[in-house]
Order: sequence, then structure tokens, then C-alpha cells
Amino acid sequence: MYNNKASPDTGIISEDGRIVNIRVRQQLTSAEIHASSLTSSLDDNAALKTDLFAAYNHYMDRRQYIRRRSIKHYRYMRYTLLDDNGEFYAHIKLHIGDVVIIKEEESESYAIIKAIFTHKYNDDSVYAFVWIDWLQDTERTDGLLRCPIFVRQKESDARWHRIYPISILNEIPKVHFVHACRPSCSADTHDNANIQYYMNQYFYKTV
Repeated sequence: MYNNKASPDTGIISEDGRIVNIRVRQQLTSAEIHASSLTSSLDDNAALKTDLFAAYNHYMDRRQYIRRRSIKHYRYMRYTLLDDNGEFYAHIKLHIGDVVIIKEEESESYAIIKAIFTHKYNDDSVYAFVWIDWLQDTERTDGLLRCPIFVRQKESDARWHRIYPISILNEIPKVHFVHACRPSCSADTHDNANIQYYMNQYFYKTV
């Protein structure tokens, strides 16, 4: 019903044939990459290199040594998601900073998109990935807002992989989180040292 041919004009492919028309927009500059504490080279971040290999291995059954060591970062991406019959299901648009739902065996988890990037594999196929920070439920509720409190995965926390192909994001986002701002936050930026977020159960936006 569907195939995994590269999307027109972009050459980006997904191992999941339900994902088509993949397009990335607004490639980040070197200064923006540095300001976001990211890297465009696998050799500069051991966790990135390990997690990318794990993603290829687990989701695509590719276990070769990764020869190409560079990645390209983008501000957002969009793609079309088909249903199991190959018919249109939804248009998905993802931005850096979006909170997404990741379905596991019998539950849902939440994560913040830290980065969106592409990588060209050894056979010249280009795949799209997300670099995420998981959100962990503290099982506590804010006394005033009555919202569940979550904490963002710390940079030093390596218990969970962070790099995944976009095929794990196969649902329209229907969840809304807000940063638990403190005086150290400003109108334009959040204090990255503050890892606490509130889950707003009374609002969500569709893509």
C-alpha cells in the first residue's frame, strides 16, 4: 500500500513507509548550533554517536559502522502520515521545543524536542531524527494550578536514549506543557537550569 521512497525535493526517507513528503526547514547556523549546546559532528558528542547507532540498529536493523560523521540541524520539519491502508491520515509539523507523545507498550511518555536533524547513512540514504529530552512524572501536583509536575531529563542523565527516528512520532500531538518559570526566566528565554514543567490537562493544540 505504501513504500519508503525518498521524499521529492528533499531526498529524506523513513524506514516507516507510512511517513512520506518529509521536509525540513530553516537549517541552523553554526552559531545557533553552538548557542543551543548542540553539535554537527558525531565525534564531538559520545552520547549522540552511541544513540544514533542504537537508533539505526533498533529501528532499521542497520549495524554497520557509521562512516559519515556529520549531521544537519533544522528549526522544524513537516511530513505526511498515512494510515495502514496507505491513505492520508494527518499532516505532522514538529518544531524545536515542541512536547511530543511517544507511545510505549501500554502507556504514553512525553518528551521535548531538543533538536531536529538529518543524517546520511553509508548507502547515501538520508534519514530524519529527533533529539529529545524525556519528561518524567514526579507524581506531584502544583498546589495552586492543580497541574501535574514533570521534570526534564538532565544532560548528565544517560538512563534513556535521546536520539530517535521520526517514526516514533506517529500521532498528532495533543498535549501541552508549560515551563515552571522563575524570576531567572525572561520573556524571551527560560532558565535552562530549571527543569520543572507543568502539564496543562485542560488545553492542547492540534497540528
